[in-house]
Amino acid sequence: MRALAIVLLAGACSIPEKHFDNGQIDAPAGTIDTAPGTPDASPFDANSAAFPCRGVVPTTAPPNLTFQGQVFDPLHGNMVGGTTIQLWQRGGASPLLTTTADANGHFSLTLPTGGQPVDGYAHFIPPAPYVETWVYPAEKVDKDLTITIFVFQSPDWMNFGGNGSLIGIAIDCSEVASLAGVTVNGPTGSTVTYFQGGVQQAGGPTDQTGLFAITGLIPGATNTVGGNAPDGPPMRDLSFTPQPNSLTQILLMP
Repeated sequence: MRALAIVLLAGACSIPEKHFDNGQIDAPAGTIDTAPGTPDASPFDANSAAFPCRGVVPTTAPPNLTFQGQVFDPLHGNMVGGTTIQLWQRGGASPLLTTTADANGHFSLTLPTGGQPVDGYAHFIPPAPYVETWVYPAEKVDKDLTITIFVFQSPDWMNFGGNGSLIGIAIDCSEVASLAGVTVNGPTGSTVTYFQGGVQQAGGPTDQTGLFAITGLIPGATNTVGGNAPDGPPMRDLSFTPQPNSLTQILLMP
């Protein structure tokens, strides 16, 4: 199995990319540290109240939401232009919106909401030899999103795990940053691995990047991923249906 380095920026909260540049954010305590290479000034606060977002389901949204970002191949170091991006409502029969990334891999979509949070996901269809990627946010979306999606060529995807594989990130929506110390629970029969110091390994929990991977998911069936936050209580469960011959990317939050 080949380890993949990935940064997934999305979710029900708007996630500034600079927070992920700092590999030492451990929060939720204290002020977010945005200086690369320096630790958060405060240690982890083992108090459930430190996550005011825990269990909160958004009920309203602005009239329009913007979904924008770029498509990038991290293993070969190039932007992937020509990728088709579709936004889907859960249970929908057709995409809500569709666009195509420009030559530099950039895209932008504006979605009317009617004032309601969007319960949906995104489908990225890059040109060959890349595999399709499905991205599921941690919760209904009620804010603008900026996402850097990493796509993989078919041989790299096969080395990673192939069919039924997933990459995810645990986020602390209180400080809107990656979350260390999370233990992830995959579906029965699946295998969870973690990226510790950039090395993919079996033992958890998540490090300061919040990154984890799952293989052995069942394509075409409903799979549920959950876990436990550093202070003990569970992360909220996320259910999704992996598609055959594609990679799934998700976020988990308290």
